[in-house]
Amino acid sequence: MECARETIGTLEFDKIRALLTERTVSRLGLEEIEALAPTDDIEAIQARLRPVLETMELIAFDAPLSLRRIPDVRLTLRTCTVPGSILSVPELLEIVDIVAASRRLLSYLANRRSKYPQLWEIGADLTEHADLEAFLDRAAGEVA
Repeated sequence: MECARETIGTLEFDKIRALLTERTVSRLGLEEIEALAPTDDIEAIQARLRPVLETMELIAFDAPLSLRRIPDVRLTLRTCTVPGSILSVPELLEIVDIVAASRRLLSYLANRRSKYPQLWEIGADLTEHADLEAFLDRAAGEVA
């Protein structure tokens, strides 16, 4: 069930959304934040809070993980499905960035899966593509 407009104002939900937006490193994350809406469903609140609490603990007490940015490569990936398509150097570099970020985040979360099970559940579908990453890195180096 959604919260009343006056409750949203009392919670200063727009300020919470703005704080989250400042710390977001991907277009996908921004879209998730924009879609957020408060709820009065206790089970939904608890489910949403578990990964938040784990993230707070991770930030406060665990080794840092730096993800400077996660580019939005959805359009580039759709373009790649067209036979004969060619990626530009910047597009190639973004693919390298996303593959490397996926590998680093997967490894980071896998090493902490028992400590942060909610975060692991979110990130467990990430995959590592070492051969693709090496190939793209070489290709980008040759072109640049």
